[in-house]
Amino acid sequence: MTANVTDDHTLTYIGNWMRSTDDQSLDGDGTLYPIYEFRRWGDYEQVTNEIRLSRETGSIFTWQAGVFQAWAEGTNNQDTVLTLLGCNLGGAPCTREYGLTTSSSYSVFAEADLALMDEKLVLTGGARYINEDKKLARSVFSNPLDEYQLPPNSGGSRTDDDVIYRLGARYKFTDDVMAYFTTSTGFRSGGLSPRAQTPEVLASGYKPENVTNYELGLRTTFFDRRVLLNLTAFRMDYEDMQIELAVPSLDSDGNPVGTGTQLAIRNAGKAKIDGFELEAEWLATDWWRLSGNVGVLDAKYDELFVNIWGDQDPNTGELLPPQDESDLDLRRAPELTWTLTSAMDWNVGAGNLAWRASYSYTDDYEATITNYPGSAIDSYSILDSSITYSFGSWMVSLFGRNLTDEESWTHSYVVNPVRPTATDSAPGTLWRFAQRRAPREIGMEVQFKF
Repeated sequence: MTANVTDDHTLTYIGNWMRSTDDQSLDGDGTLYPIYEFRRWGDYEQVTNEIRLSRETGSIFTWQAGVFQAWAEGTNNQDTVLTLLGCNLGGAPCTREYGLTTSSSYSVFAEADLALMDEKLVLTGGARYINEDKKLARSVFSNPLDEYQLPPNSGGSRTDDDVIYRLGARYKFTDDVMAYFTTSTGFRSGGLSPRAQTPEVLASGYKPENVTNYELGLRTTFFDRRVLLNLTAFRMDYEDMQIELAVPSLDSDGNPVGTGTQLAIRNAGKAKIDGFELEAEWLATDWWRLSGNVGVLDAKYDELFVNIWGDQDPNTGELLPPQDESDLDLRRAPELTWTLTSAMDWNVGAGNLAWRASYSYTDDYEATITNYPGSAIDSYSILDSSITYSFGSWMVSLFGRNLTDEESWTHSYVVNPVRPTATDSAPGTLWRFAQRRAPREIGMEVQFKF
């Protein structure tokens, strides 16, 4: 909802309520036999409210300021069947898990632009104060694996707050050439490790992950704005990176629980990502537009001292001290990506006919934090196309996705991998799994707007 408070000031309110439920049963071992199966179900509810006042006209000083509030609650249940451990399908599950998470946050924000030199130079400054509260309650009942049991409502709570900011300047050399620089900060929320196995680790939690971003860009148009060329360079510095680690799993008497290790999220790394992006667009004719973009990344750890493999002392079974793992590659950070797109539009009869085709390439990249051999995603290319005819309130589209039927994975994951050695580059994992990319898909879509 918006209201014009004055000719130059606008009051805006945005509210949202969302509720979802899910229920899924999965075969987790990928074989014909009921070795590892589970059912997960739960619900999620979220409410957000934002109100802001802005001034966008009538002065060289424009601004907006407001408050934001969010609340969410979710439940998660899981029944797990492990046939090899004496559990039978249709009978009592090996483990029954229950989790309840709640979170609430509020923030106060403001940002302003100051236009100088006949509005050729614009200075920008903004800040946001954020406060977050999170709670986790988890229970695990196990039969016959009693050592995995968690008392009811094991977990904890934590509160985090921070101030993030954005500072920038842009200068318009001509109507067709503009350069800018910005520096900004942000954070990924802290929280609690929902898959931990002991009350102590469940309650310990982890801090927010912080990033500082520096960006320099050039925005240009040429030949009566029929050609567009944009350049962007950036650097992102990460602090307190959130890393999944193996930590000791012990009961209150110091005895091992399960394998003696458990997964938890810890703040254990620093990283730097340098990048460059080029975007170009050419209006070849009034009905044909060609565009493309290319991105280059150099992502690396500055610091990563962790026991990422869960290495144990062979004599005592205790976890070994952290080691320097900063030579590993960051996950999901391909060095090269690019896309080419052709879009054509014609007036046909009483409507419009559009033909769009795009071809994209993504370089290979690591998918797991350990860079375990065989878990990387190989480079792949995707060809998509669509032909759409729009007339009045109707739209009919014939589309094709992944027309070359590219066979690749979208992600992969390994469970309890063993550290590679000089003589064995892939000594094994408990198991691993991956998600295959959707094969070639051809379809038709019809829309009616009213």
